[in-house]
Amino acid sequence: MAPTIIYLHGFLSVGNSEKARTLREALPDQSHLSPDLTFDPDDNLRVISDLLATLPKAPVIFVGTSLGGFWAHYFAQTTGNPCVIVNPCIQPSQSFKDRCGDYPNYVTGEKVSVTPQALARYRDLERDLEAIYDPKRVHLLLAQDDDVLPCGPAMRAFEGCSTLVVTESGGHRFTSEWHRAIEVLKQACTHLW
Repeated sequence: MAPTIIYLHGFLSVGNSEKARTLREALPDQSHLSPDLTFDPDDNLRVISDLLATLPKAPVIFVGTSLGGFWAHYFAQTTGNPCVIVNPCIQPSQSFKDRCGDYPNYVTGEKVSVTPQALARYRDLERDLEAIYDPKRVHLLLAQDDDVLPCGPAMRAFEGCSTLVVTESGGHRFTSEWHRAIEVLKQACTHLW
């Protein structure tokens, strides 16, 4: 059975983003899910866990960008599935520590809150991930010109990962290099059949 692809978007984006649509177009024979996430870790744990509970016992590949990369990695490790992560946020508790407050979602305009309570909860999840890290589950893509999350820490954090693609360009959103993520995803899907 072909794996289900679950795309997890970054901070202030939505599930039905251009990247999610491009994945569906590039892999039309796969099942695709792309939920809307918040910043609240407990909300995201519930949304993604509930989504997984609806799926048949078949392989899943998590794909995530930025903060969605954290979630794709988290669920890949905790469920024993692979992930393709692009410019991932490794430690939200640190990356957002000076950004507490409210932000408008780029698409919907809805308020997204970054709170100290959420950051503390992310710290707990980060520790959980460190304890169970399996590098063979991770396919990592990074842009050297990412001006939001420098690629060096991710390269160190995911040392020994199954796939490492580092591009000179693409920026944080990886827009001009998204085709590379699709190619890595296609290869990962092939290995699960």
